[in-house]
Parts: sequence; structure tokens; C-alpha cells
Amino acid sequence: MANDLAWTWLRQAGADFAAADRCQDPRDLTMACHSIAKHQQTVEKSVKAIVAALSERGIIRVATGFRHTVERLVSALVHLPHSPGNKDLQGRIHGLLNEHHRAEIDALCLLAPKRPDPGQLARRNTEYPYQNADGSWRAPADDGSFREAEVDRFRRLAYRIHGGSCRIVSAASR
Repeated sequence: MANDLAWTWLRQAGADFAAADRCQDPRDLTMACHSIAKHQQTVEKSVKAIVAALSERGIIRVATGFRHTVERLVSALVHLPHSPGNKDLQGRIHGLLNEHHRAEIDALCLLAPKRPDPGQLARRNTEYPYQNADGSWRAPADDGSFREAEVDRFRRLAYRIHGGSCRIVSAASR
């Protein structure tokens, strides 16, 4: 099957999106961290699907890798080499990865866990204990760590990126 790896990434991204919805409960925000983490995974895997599809077609040579951040991948996609054969794909990618969506992806990826630099506080993330400005610790599941509006914001982003990625991978398959 053409773009087999790309479609595999998209299937997993879809499963992550479904899991995020199952975790979301506005009456119990202790689950918000799990929902947002799954939205981040949806976005990450959707972007990796586009990279895999374009790599398979020989348009780019970029490995998806095993990192949670996707800045390098998004940059490669928005700076896709110009050619008449890429024009439709470039338009689709630029529409999906517009400035607003890139900023939202960056904000979402900042919530993936990351080891703090020496002397720095552990920052807010969706999985590991982190520190408040005063150095006290809190869990991502603690009341007030995440708001319902954040879950909704990142759900909308994941929905858009996943749907757009499906359309781009489909176009790349033609």
C-alpha cells in the first residue's frame, strides 16, 4: 500500500484522539492532563504522517525520529522544496501549518515532559510532577493544573491537524 507508514501514523493518531476524548470529563479535571497529553500525541503523529508520506514520495529526506517535539518536522514541511509537482501539496501544507496553528503546536508541545536544565524548576507538563514558581511541587492531575478551556483549545487543534494531515497524505498518495 502506498504511504503505508504514513497511514499507520494516522491510524495511531486517530486512536490517540479517541483516547483523549475518553479522558475528557469537564466534571473531573484531574483527567485533563491525560487528555492534553493525548492531543499532543495526535498532533505529533499527524505531522509525522505527512513527513512519512512526502519522504516516501522522495519529496523530502527527513526522518521522523522518536522525539515528542515536532518543530524540526514542521519547519521542514513549511520549507518544502519548490517544484511544479509540489505546488498543490505546498498549498495544503501552508494552509494547515499556518502561523496560528504553528504557534498552537508549539504551545502544546511545551506541555510534553522535558528534563529541566540544571538550576531550573521543573516546568508544567502533562505527565511528571512539576514545580510552582515558589519551588513547591504539584502533579499534573492536581486540581487547577489544567483548565477545561485548555483541553478544548488543544482538542480543536488536534482535530484540525489530524483531519488536514489525512487530506495531505491522501493527496500525496495520488
